[in-house]
Amino acid sequence: MLKSRRSVEDGGCELRGPDDVRGSALGGISTDCSESACPTTATDSLTRPQPPGNDSRQQPASSALTRMRGAALRYAVRMVTVLAALAAFAGVEGSAAAAAGWRDGESAVTSAAAALDWNATAVDAVRAARVVDPPNTPARPIYQTEGLLYMSYVQAAAYDAVMKIAHRYEPYHRFDAASRHASLPAAVIAAAYDTLVIYLGNDLGDYRGVLDAKYAAAIAALPNDRATARGIAVGQAAAADIEAVRANDGLDTPASTGYGTGLLQPGVWVLTQPFTPPPPFQTAQTPWMGFMRPFLLARTSQFRAPSPPALTSTQYATDFNETK
Repeated sequence: MLKSRRSVEDGGCELRGPDDVRGSALGGISTDCSESACPTTATDSLTRPQPPGNDSRQQPASSALTRMRGAALRYAVRMVTVLAALAAFAGVEGSAAAAAGWRDGESAVTSAAAALDWNATAVDAVRAARVVDPPNTPARPIYQTEGLLYMSYVQAAAYDAVMKIAHRYEPYHRFDAASRHASLPAAVIAAAYDTLVIYLGNDLGDYRGVLDAKYAAAIAALPNDRATARGIAVGQAAAADIEAVRANDGLDTPASTGYGTGLLQPGVWVLTQPFTPPPPFQTAQTPWMGFMRPFLLARTSQFRAPSPPALTSTQYATDFNETK
């Protein structure tokens, strides 16, 4: 804060200290030491002694204190005026942004509700989808492990869309999009919808119409302004980025190893009757998932435990004899 004081000896009002210039620039405080620049208060005129002639008697301390209080009051009034002007300017800027179709500071509760709603919608879409895997087999529902994979695509896109706007946490993957003033709910809705269409659009059957209608209704419920339009663009960009960054990650890639087939022998996993359908449907569910590129790990074996000892090894025989 500025330090203002009068000189007790000469009744002056000079401002002392390095903050004087800054105070003048911000609050219009004059450093003029004339009486017109620093007029005395009514209290000053009552308590201030009037020395005759060249009498240089020192003024009472109470008079100097009163003048200091008056100066502090005038400074406070000026600062309040400056702060009010700044607040008014900020209000004009915010009003101008709103008039231009922008909305800032959306409720986090609203954005969370959109994320939860479209997470549930993604679950419904995964349950409704039918895929042909292995090839040349009847369409089947998505297995649980596959469902978690498709949910990961959707949630990664929605998360990145939100982080592009909110900048609160590290994104899964960075992408380019104009995100200032963008609507968070619109970004979440668009990211989830586009990701579902990218990965399951051809497998949804009749549910595709349900999904399209839900998306249209969710967007229509938002304000028809530039913030919503920009949020949609951010969500679409996030979905496209996930598709690009996860390209060739091993999704639905035929496995070269015949898992679960062959002769039944120790240490080898083989599908057996009566728990599996007869050939040619006797196969592992999703063997390709064991070779997919992980979402967050550097490699699938990053935290894998060492393999057990071979059945023909001395260590295996020792452990077996110890526990049998």
